[in-house]
Amino acid sequence: MGISVFIKGVKIVMSETIKEYLAKLSSAEPTPGGGSAAAYLSGIGIALALMSGNVSIKRKSFQQRSEEEKAKVHSIMGWLSKLQTEALRYEKQDQEAFEHYMSVYKSEDQKLKEEAAFICYNVPYLLLELNIRAINLIIALKPYVVKTVISDYKMALEILKANLRCCLINMDINIDNINDPEIKKDCEDAHKLVIKMTRRATRAMEGI
Repeated sequence: MGISVFIKGVKIVMSETIKEYLAKLSSAEPTPGGGSAAAYLSGIGIALALMSGNVSIKRKSFQQRSEEEKAKVHSIMGWLSKLQTEALRYEKQDQEAFEHYMSVYKSEDQKLKEEAAFICYNVPYLLLELNIRAINLIIALKPYVVKTVISDYKMALEILKANLRCCLINMDINIDNINDPEIKKDCEDAHKLVIKMTRRATRAMEGI
């Protein structure tokens, strides 16, 4: 049985079980690696946020909310579902990017090598942006989460908060092979943004 993910009634069946994936991740093979694991981590964090939302909207207290608030929560969860699907795509893209880089690693064509390095850098960069969007959505969900799933809600934020730094690690390892000053500036800005988002996520977990 493959890993199944349900997104708005659509079932996506992956080609391997979690056990098989972890066996590959544990091996000496170059892929999957940290970038792939980070993508799955995003999916898991978002799944916990969705679970806390799905439990909360079934409660009587939520049914008594205004139609505007109900629509807002359903919209948040819809966007989170889309981000979860997108995160799982990055898992495959990260593997492909690294395999491509290794295929040109010994090439004397520096431009070709730098282009391959940029692809390896870009996947965790995009995943970082995804995590930031997910964190903002999860924070917006906070007023509607019931007490029985607060621990799951907090864990969702904690996982995505940690994953911001995982993305930075993968970006940093590849930025050394890129000479473009604008990209290097983007990486520096990303580090500053992660500090802000980490503080914001931490504040969201306080007092609940």
